[in-house]
Amino acid sequence: MRLTAVLLCILFIAITIQAQQNSVTRLHFLESKEKQEDVHPNLAGMWNLRILNSKNMPNGQIEPTQFTFDIVPQKTDGSVQSLSNTGFEDYEFTSSVCVASGGGDHVNVSADSKGSVSFQVFVDNGESYSMTGVLSSDGTTVEGVGAQYVGKSGCGSADNGSAFVAMQYRPATGTYDGSFTSAPDEAPFAVRIQLKEDTNFNLTGTIRSSGNACFAGLEVNSDVYASLVSGNVAEFYGTDSNGDVIGFIANTGGPNDLPEDLDWHDFYITGVSYGGPCTGQSFSGAHFRKECPEMAEPQKDHPDDKGSSGQGYKAGNRP
Repeated sequence: MRLTAVLLCILFIAITIQAQQNSVTRLHFLESKEKQEDVHPNLAGMWNLRILNSKNMPNGQIEPTQFTFDIVPQKTDGSVQSLSNTGFEDYEFTSSVCVASGGGDHVNVSADSKGSVSFQVFVDNGESYSMTGVLSSDGTTVEGVGAQYVGKSGCGSADNGSAFVAMQYRPATGTYDGSFTSAPDEAPFAVRIQLKEDTNFNLTGTIRSSGNACFAGLEVNSDVYASLVSGNVAEFYGTDSNGDVIGFIANTGGPNDLPEDLDWHDFYITGVSYGGPCTGQSFSGAHFRKECPEMAEPQKDHPDDKGSSGQGYKAGNRP
């Protein structure tokens, strides 16, 4: 009888310990699940936002409303993360007639851990576009409906209720091969462009060609004007020891500005010379293809790594 009581006591203790272990395991599982659910998507970076309204565009606008901008995290409040382009307002370009300068306005973005993302894009006179959509499973695309223009002027009210899509682009760092022509009757000459994008969306690099003296030794930098990336648009300047200054406007997705090229595989570039012996020359738009990483030559860091804008974009007050 005594032996039976001891065995029962041992069995009770074993059951109690197992129950406690199961409780701890379940608690850890729930904590892990809760943490996993509260992970915020990584939305910092370069974005292109397009309002899908080509039939009833705002008065005087020649193409659907688009904005390119670069955003960085500001704060996290519970399950909601806030981002904005604070400090990078000059890196915003747009096709909107509601922005006279073509860019330079403020953008606010908020996202929760469930994948809901809201955009507020300011235009002139404190007016703005607002819209909310759902983030794709791969974290690169936000789609939604019901874009709203808020402002007394009603400048962009034709876009009210429209669907929209916003896409996040990866850094433009890479080696690009293509060709330019400087006049309609001249043969194209091959050009290699090597770019490096830093964490502040600035570009440095080199532009080389043996087929045109203007491209013999161009260095991409921000010595004269800012060389930068905004969403799927790159605006950069090459200078050399002869005093040449050549500006380039580039966008992903080829001449039709297709939005799906998130990795900058198909670069469409035009160029104009603003200074030096090559002043006045223009270089017609051309395709540049991005080399695969294993094929590209090693890229040297530029010592001054400091800190067109696509179809229908206006690049502010830059030349």
